[in-house]
Amino acid sequence: MEAERKGEEVKLVEPYVNLLHATPKMVEVIEQAGRLCYKSERKEGDTPERFVNRIMKLGHESVIEHATVGVIIGTDRGVTHELVRHRIASYSQTSTRYCNYAKDSFGGELSFVVPSGLKTPEMFKAWRVSCEVAEDAYLDLIRKGATPQIARSVLPNSLFTE
Repeated sequence: MEAERKGEEVKLVEPYVNLLHATPKMVEVIEQAGRLCYKSERKEGDTPERFVNRIMKLGHESVIEHATVGVIIGTDRGVTHELVRHRIASYSQTSTRYCNYAKDSFGGELSFVVPSGLKTPEMFKAWRVSCEVAEDAYLDLIRKGATPQIARSVLPNSLFTE
């Protein structure tokens, strides 16, 4: 494999969450949906928050779907694989099938999120080297004419995504 790393290490990125939007009066929307299900009305001293907490404790979570919030999460693909397993949201994610990390829009490099469980410098070094090898393999496959969909097969769960 032809490596063109030029002595550079892989790019490391910190995870983050940014709020895009939230439904106004979100708790009240959830409360209204829940009260419809239970045919209950708010009594004196009760609050939307108390009611929603009560029905959440009962396991009645479908009412949350009536409120919406939009966020951008910057994390690794391993985390997003866990997020999408839960049905209570809709997801849009950077596509490793169509996005070509060798192109200018990505600066011709891949970015990775360091797993929090790497406890020693030796563990970190082993992880970093594996990311470097994966990046080199990906870029080499692209140079040789592979589509991003094929080249992505060498990418690790630590690959940064939004």
